[in-house]
Amino acid sequence: MAFGQIKQAKAKGRHGEAAKAAREAGQMVFAYKVIEEIGQIGYSGPIGVLDRAIEAIEEHGWRLEHVQTEKVEKLTGDRRMFYLIFRRS
Repeated sequence: MAFGQIKQAKAKGRHGEAAKAAREAGQMVFAYKVIEEIGQIGYSGPIGVLDRAIEAIEEHGWRLEHVQTEKVEKLTGDRRMFYLIFRRS
């Protein structure tokens, strides 16, 4: 497994663990924040960290309902921040 694949697997596990814990706690709504990867800035195309997060969370019985994005230079080093809202499916 290449380093990039290991990093992706760890991130997917982290997203999934948070989603699983929220579901087990009985939450009906799950909000999750994702920060864009450094190499993605200013380019068109897939946002790897975002699709991995959505996939990992939906595997635990959540459906993506809303996405909000903003660019926060001080907090993210000129990267976009995504706020994902899920509801139980």
